[in-house]
Amino acid sequence: MERVVSVLPGQCPAEEPEYQEGQEDKSGGRAGKVTLCHLESLFNLGDRSVLRATSIHTVLHKGCSILGHSRGSSSTYDLSRPVESIDAFISHNWVAPRFQKFLALLLHFQCQFALLLAYAFAACGCLMNQLSVPPILRSVNSKGEEVPVGLWCQLLGGTAFCVALLFGHEINSWCQPCVFLDKICIHQTDEEQKKQGISKLGAFLSQSNVMIVLFNQVYCKKLWTVYEPADR
Repeated sequence: MERVVSVLPGQCPAEEPEYQEGQEDKSGGRAGKVTLCHLESLFNLGDRSVLRATSIHTVLHKGCSILGHSRGSSSTYDLSRPVESIDAFISHNWVAPRFQKFLALLLHFQCQFALLLAYAFAACGCLMNQLSVPPILRSVNSKGEEVPVGLWCQLLGGTAFCVALLFGHEINSWCQPCVFLDKICIHQTDEEQKKQGISKLGAFLSQSNVMIVLFNQVYCKKLWTVYEPADR
């Protein structure tokens, strides 16, 4: 899995002292060793109570209202819970419109459920067509013969897909993957917890099964959005 470490909007990694090659720091260690230890600590979770996630239902609820702005509170933090692992790490920036993020997340998380439901309803529509349930529409084929049109199949299948795609997270809210979203899973008002959460973003990624990047034109231009991709 490729990993991208995100820093919350308005936050930047703390600047480290500049060392010349071979120069010793105050503790007597070499600069290279200090940097290596720092990098290792980024991917070491330590206290597992820091690892938190929320359901994708919470993120998608009311058209991704949680992504309407970057301001968080203790109530948004309460939407997350401690977990053993994370199904998906959502990486995004606040420049992208909320509606675009909503559609992208719907297609990723709800498309399979919507297709299965559409197939089931389309099968019911085929049965209704075979039983000649009105209304029955007919068209003329290339041989000039009248043939029935699968009205119920198209109507039920298409409607079921749209409804399941847009509202499937509400219908199937009890069985949803847990995801990491910075605004919810990192405390936004307690500065100590916020600092701790930001410093452990690499560890959150290492505990995630996949990472979902809501990519747009400015994604790679924002310093707080991307540190560097790395193999898991």
